[in-house]
Amino acid sequence: MQSLPADFDIRRLVALDMRCSNLKRVWKDKECIPNLKILNLNHSHSLLETPNFSGLPSLEKLMLKDCIKLVEVDESIGELKMLTFLNLKDCKSLGKLPRTIGSLISLEELILSGCSTLENVPKELHDMKSLKVLNLDGTSIYQQGCGCLIFY
Repeated sequence: MQSLPADFDIRRLVALDMRCSNLKRVWKDKECIPNLKILNLNHSHSLLETPNFSGLPSLEKLMLKDCIKLVEVDESIGELKMLTFLNLKDCKSLGKLPRTIGSLISLEELILSGCSTLENVPKELHDMKSLKVLNLDGTSIYQQGCGCLIFY
């Protein structure tokens, strides 16, 4: 499957584990899944884009590890006020993060390790009070020699 079937009722899901799928996109339009807490798309090598997150108010964990074709994260990610964990490790095609990522008031752990084409992070990330873990190894963000992070 390249996307979830249109007749598949997902409104009552609490967790959706689609790791190692062949999905190119999770769903076409905005989906309302009010109780979804966990979305695992790890190792979905064909995933091109993240879904619109505005219909997922309860999402706490978003796992996109090793989604090697993922180019960018939808700006609606900033609406995920309950999100505490975001794993984008080894998303080698990820070129940038949306500025709205700084609106994640509950985010505690952000893993960007191995995102080799990611060259900077939004400056809004710097002001996040909830963020406890930020992994940037294997990215172009940390400048050798100057000992600084690059914000835009």
